[in-house]
Amino acid sequence: MHRFQLEFVPHHSQHMNFVFFGKCKNPDIKVKETDEKEKLRWFNKKEVLGDPVMLESVRKSALVALEAIKT
Repeated sequence: MHRFQLEFVPHHSQHMNFVFFGKCKNPDIKVKETDEKEKLRWFNKKEVLGDPVMLESVRKSALVALEAIKT
């Protein structure tokens, strides 16, 4: 699944994000970073709603993703 997000950035006009999300085939595999060594973290709905530093745009995308994977 995917989502397109358009943000207005001061002095740069617009920023486009293509947000992709999916479901792990094997939840026992614990991936903690990307191939480029970027840190990864998994969230449940309660953690998404309660994270005090998460950007609202990220929170919104995370909630959409969590809702989509229910089915």
